[in-house]
Amino acid sequence: MPHKRITMTLPPELFEAVEVAAEREHRNRSEFIRVALLRYLKRPSLPARLLDEIEDYFELNDPEAVRDIEISTQEIRQGKVADAEDLSRELQALAAGQEQA
Repeated sequence: MPHKRITMTLPPELFEAVEVAAEREHRNRSEFIRVALLRYLKRPSLPARLLDEIEDYFELNDPEAVRDIEISTQEIRQGKVADAEDLSRELQALAAGQEQA
């Protein structure tokens, strides 16, 4: 399908964030914005939108956090979740191990 050209204006800090993120993902600016728009338009229900908004915030501030969020989101969708009590026991065991060291 042929592409349509658009012109848009961005605040300088958002433009710079797009430049940095596009370079990090080895994409040109147009491709990066195209992918971002597609992700935005495909957003599902409200809880997923909240995750996307959190991801958007961290994407501008911490690329490693974005990867962690993506991995966590995939694991949640695959049903790989931990019970809160199991997590608490695991954290207590880790803390106890650190205290002994």
